[in-house]
Amino acid sequence: SSAKLVITTLASPVLNSVVVGTNNYEFAKIQLNSQTGGEDVKVSAIVLHTDVGGTGVVTNVNSVAMYDSSGNRLNTSSDTSTNSANLTFTFSNQILVPKATPFVITVKANVVSATDNTATLTMYASTTTASGKDTGNTLTSGTDITYAGLGQAQTLVTSGNLVLSVISGTGASPATNQVLDVGTTGVAVLAFK
Repeated sequence: SSAKLVITTLASPVLNSVVVGTNNYEFAKIQLNSQTGGEDVKVSAIVLHTDVGGTGVVTNVNSVAMYDSSGNRLNTSSDTSTNSANLTFTFSNQILVPKATPFVITVKANVVSATDNTATLTMYASTTTASGKDTGNTLTSGTDITYAGLGQAQTLVTSGNLVLSVISGTGASPATNQVLDVGTTGVAVLAFK
């Protein structure tokens, strides 16, 4: 049978908030799966779509990059330093998606701005250029290439919050009220999480 490719933008990372100034923040995971087809698939380009919500704009992030499951950056011949609603990643070396094992891509970017705490960005794969490894036949979207998943919205915030709470109860340190002599050292008197 002919080559097939199922592209799924996974539900991980989950909904989250990220503070402006965070670099290499994980916005999406995209799984490439060729198991339903008759041969391995070579992927030469992926278009990453960014949906915005609230006060979000695509330029809230820059230096968008894709990484393999080992954390290696996938080199592209296209400029991905400035984000756009549809950002094309043309790979310098085609990605080989073997029938036996799905290939997972992690999308990361630098968060450079947000006007308030209502800006959201959601990234997912929207278009792909691929071919059969052995036949060289081009895969067609809708018949040979199918898409699933729209990722999770990530909220961009101008500052973070730190919440401290006292640890108490069984196994907490200290577990009971303590009376200490002046000069005592090495004793836990308060614990936070």
